[in-house]
Amino acid sequence: MSNDPNRGLRFDYEDSVRRFRQDLDQLGREVFPRTMATLMNRATAGVKRRLDEYTLRAVDKPNAYTKKAWYYVQAKWQDGDRMWSEVRARETQAHYLWFLVNGGRRVPGDIGTNRSAKDMFAFTAQLSPYDGIDRKYVKKLGRQLKAERRRRTLYRGKREALVAQGLPQDKQTKRMAKLRWVHVAKGDPGIFFGTIHGVKGFWRRPERLSGDERQSIVDAARSRPTRPNTPTGRSGIGYTKPGSKAELLVAEARGTKYQETFDYDGQVHSAYAEHMTEAAFQASMAYERRRARMLNDART
Repeated sequence: MSNDPNRGLRFDYEDSVRRFRQDLDQLGREVFPRTMATLMNRATAGVKRRLDEYTLRAVDKPNAYTKKAWYYVQAKWQDGDRMWSEVRARETQAHYLWFLVNGGRRVPGDIGTNRSAKDMFAFTAQLSPYDGIDRKYVKKLGRQLKAERRRRTLYRGKREALVAQGLPQDKQTKRMAKLRWVHVAKGDPGIFFGTIHGVKGFWRRPERLSGDERQSIVDAARSRPTRPNTPTGRSGIGYTKPGSKAELLVAEARGTKYQETFDYDGQVHSAYAEHMTEAAFQASMAYERRRARMLNDART
């Protein structure tokens, strides 16, 4: 029996049969490979079932991805002394479960993450059905941002082209208003990927004022009776709507610390010992003896 810390457990013929091979008669030696294949496969299936059940308890809010972590490969009696069976975790699930089994700090780029740092997240405004990080939502924002960048670039070029025409100021202002993002996106401020106050991730932009809305604020500020003189010229008031702030949609995680919460070795060895017993061997051997005698009688 060999234990791969990253993937699973392998049962080899020689390790499984040493205590069963002695004092067999000729018929016993003939049916022994079938007996051991049956016994090993029952033990392997039992370990897999135990891990399936334990995963539901040990993993916090397991999803369909986690529930399908384990599978097994059956032993083939035809392989003789090279016979083996195996229970394993699927590759991507194994990378995640490794941290639950061994503990430690997982950071972007570690085993179980993509090469991009965006693979690890600490927060999403929209949760998954299991109240966790909703990766579909993250991917949706990524597609939205990519499309928005293309559209912003397009209209930025149109505004630059309009300025280059050298139109009278009133005509340029009127046409420019239709090319600004607040008009093009029908009031949707859009999103961006960046860092605010040390938090890196996807953000919804603050709401923006239209040209008319901004001008109304400027006019109201300039008409206050407390001002000794009415200001003229360019105003320092921006286009961000007063009181509106950037909203965090997704935050990247700098790292996640895991505790050893998955008793892999304990569950595997307990389940294996439950099925690989003297009584199970004797029952399987008795069945194979009867089967062999029936086949021999049928031939004669």
